[in-house]
Amino acid sequence: MDIYADGATTVEQAFSEADDILTVATKSSAEIIMIERIVNRDFCDVQTGMKDGGGAIMSVRRANGEHRIEKAIWDALNSPLLNNVDIEKANKLLYIIYSCEKNPVVISELPEVDEFMDDLSLDIEVLWGLYSDNTLEDDVKVVIIATGFDDERLD
Repeated sequence: MDIYADGATTVEQAFSEADDILTVATKSSAEIIMIERIVNRDFCDVQTGMKDGGGAIMSVRRANGEHRIEKAIWDALNSPLLNNVDIEKANKLLYIIYSCEKNPVVISELPEVDEFMDDLSLDIEVLWGLYSDNTLEDDVKVVIIATGFDDERLD
């Protein structure tokens, strides 16, 4: 109700949006294990990140244009679905950046990733990956899975 406080969203629309979010989350989790990758993450990495992790959050966002990686990371971290949970309070973080082979991540975009990494605590165990997804065209997609929250941090 907090996310759709506009008063115009129908219950059916809200449930449809929730279904879409779950579909994207499930698909993104499967892609981490299944699709072609440049910097590889596999099931063991996902299992390591999730095992004994406590509370967890996941966010997926896409962006294009100038500073597309920065925009996608920012949007993922500031999703209203995360209930203002600060990933700095996570113990483990897995993030994957996807791009199309026709418009891949280039070296000049890496400072945007560095900026994100520099903002993280050195105490957070971080795994990352770089994947190819030819359906993205000019977009990049960022998947962030953060675990190891105390339960009260997710309330």
